[in-house]
Amino acid sequence: MRRRRARLLIALTGLFPTWWQQRYREEFTDMISALLTGGRRNTLSLALDIVIGALDAHLLARPAILAVPTFPVVRRAAYAGLPFGAFVAVVNVLANVVFPAALDDNAGGPWNLISVVVVYLGGFAYLMAIGARGTRRSTTRHAGFKGGAAAGFVIATVIMLAFFVIDNLFFGTISQQPQKVLDFASSGQSSMRTFINVDLVRASLFTIPEWTVFGALLGYFGGRVSVFRRS
Repeated sequence: MRRRRARLLIALTGLFPTWWQQRYREEFTDMISALLTGGRRNTLSLALDIVIGALDAHLLARPAILAVPTFPVVRRAAYAGLPFGAFVAVVNVLANVVFPAALDDNAGGPWNLISVVVVYLGGFAYLMAIGARGTRRSTTRHAGFKGGAAAGFVIATVIMLAFFVIDNLFFGTISQQPQKVLDFASSGQSSMRTFINVDLVRASLFTIPEWTVFGALLGYFGGRVSVFRRS
């Protein structure tokens, strides 16, 4: 079973670019075998790290750039923020397009409440987990703090970009939301589309820094919890 897992993980190194395989494949293969033999890492965790490492290597583009200082904790945390941001985008579509609030329901539909709970509680837990993971796998100071901040920034950016796309792509549905209609009427603007996009810009100026700061704090807290549990 262990040999089968080792072969599977070694096969994943094929995701790396040619220059990386020529330079590191042999020692990387030895490291995978050692980690599996010692029972210090599980297969799924190693596979995820290999895939992320392969993405890193492709972004580096060529060996000469390896001399430039890099920040793997920040990069990996940023990558980890992408799937949660995409998940929130799906929740946003469900809440605002698939299951929109009734036109006479100013409080919003049940999906709106569910989306808020999922985004904030789920996001906070996710950021803590990223901070804990970064702290466990790094020797740099404040790895959880940095990782949480990077992930929070990416999550918020993806969420706001998703809002821009969804609100414009499904403008006919979004523009009929009761709260949007009321806010537009009191805004003094002549175009609903302009009103929505200006509102999104303002929200971005608050949401992105907010998630970055909360991400840093929650990542740091998750890292401290991780250290405490290991001690």
